[in-house]
Amino acid sequence: MTNNGLPSAFAGRVAHDTITGKPVNAPDHPEFSVGRPARPTRRRFNLIAGSCLTVIILSIVWMLITPFVVEGHSSAILYSAMSNAKQLALGALMYADDADDHLPRANLWMDSLKPYVPKPTLVYPSDFEIRAGPAKVEPEKPRPTEKVSGVFRSTGLKNRDVFGFAFRRQLSGRALPSIADRSRVALIFDSTNTGWNANGGLELLPNPGRYEKRGSSRVNIVAFADGYAKALTPGSLNIK
Repeated sequence: MTNNGLPSAFAGRVAHDTITGKPVNAPDHPEFSVGRPARPTRRRFNLIAGSCLTVIILSIVWMLITPFVVEGHSSAILYSAMSNAKQLALGALMYADDADDHLPRANLWMDSLKPYVPKPTLVYPSDFEIRAGPAKVEPEKPRPTEKVSGVFRSTGLKNRDVFGFAFRRQLSGRALPSIADRSRVALIFDSTNTGWNANGGLELLPNPGRYEKRGSSRVNIVAFADGYAKALTPGSLNIK
């Protein structure tokens, strides 16, 4: 112990009040209290302030990049649908090559194009479904279940049980050489009729369009009789 009653470990030390900053030389001051360290008030404040600043910075960064993330997702959906429509149009042209230059019938066009588009996925029953047969009976070898090729579906529709493309009814069974200016004649297009083998005229085009496109109003996908596909606004003058 020192002469002023402080423990010898604190000899020569002078405490300062954390509020006033004035020297304090009292045995009961927190700085001289054995086993009771001073509260790290300033360190705790700095930690909280740093955490708040980090949250604010992350929020600002997210606000800045969100439009680009949404735009990228919309563009991916648009170009995927355009790819599907183009594959269907090319499938119709390949069908015509095998059918004496005649396009498929409008009321059976999806059925007719199945051999000319990417093959659908074959899904086998799971092992659980195979084991679920009668006890002590060897189950039969499961047969694959055919799924419809994804190219028949318009990616702009959230419901995966519908399709969304229609065939131009005026071109049903039409001979390709009789179609003038095929690059402007719509063959397969986005449609409000989303059923299998949907067909009709251009009045079936959704209005407003089904997809968002940067720098323009909403658009629809149209595949032409020459095998190319484009994203066009409803009522576009580029369609015949």
